[in-house]
Amino acid sequence: MMKRFGHTKAAVVLFRRSVPVGDRFVSKISGGRHTLVGIVVPTLILLHTGRQSGKHYETPLMYLPLGNSFVIAGSNWGRTDHPAWSANLLAHPDATVVAAGQRIAVRARLVTPEERQELWPRLVETWPAFTTYAARASDREIRVFILERAQR
Repeated sequence: MMKRFGHTKAAVVLFRRSVPVGDRFVSKISGGRHTLVGIVVPTLILLHTGRQSGKHYETPLMYLPLGNSFVIAGSNWGRTDHPAWSANLLAHPDATVVAAGQRIAVRARLVTPEERQELWPRLVETWPAFTTYAARASDREIRVFILERAQR
């Protein structure tokens, strides 16, 4: 039911601001083991650096597990602009993921066109509203990243 509701504009208005706050809160109190929406879709907290400010940010994101890596999509709830976190990763690809109670150093990279062709249907299977978000954001291609475990 929640995955169907995710297609609606009401869901975007309701969740765009509240869900990230709830995800960060639940992640903090559970030691990174859980997020608010983790019962619906796999969710991680991305710790990244602002491309201009240099500040550190914590962004909850739905992810697709891919071996030891994580796949994330910059849907920005279907808005016409890319999410700030995606520009931050382009400028500063070294980041950290908090998932399943672990802090994992990662390096982000945009997927290749071939990888996108393979991964996009899997992302949509995990969160069907991505199709609606892509249609709403028709002037841009949603950025898809692979977060690979860093060799630090």
